[in-house]
Amino acid sequence: LASTLEKMGSHTCASELYANFSTAGCGMFIQTSAPLGHTGAVINWTLEILVAQPIVVYPGMKIGKICFWKNFGELSHYAGRYQGSSNVIASRIHQDFED
Repeated sequence: LASTLEKMGSHTCASELYANFSTAGCGMFIQTSAPLGHTGAVINWTLEILVAQPIVVYPGMKIGKICFWKNFGELSHYAGRYQGSSNVIASRIHQDFED
């Protein structure tokens, strides 16, 4: 796991994060299970990095791209357990089972 240097997202659009073509062509995947950024989540993204072969990545290197999706209807902003995160966070799935 790693995190982006910049905060990304939107207060009015949903977003998705993907590896760019050059990164994917080297066999590097940056977001394997959770590419969706909810409307209202403007955060440092946690990257789920998987590689098919060894690759060197340097701080500040552009490895991904983000796209934005226009919402229709009434907006419901993200207010989940990862709101306000600014670094890599361990899973909080256990909170689903706590009273």
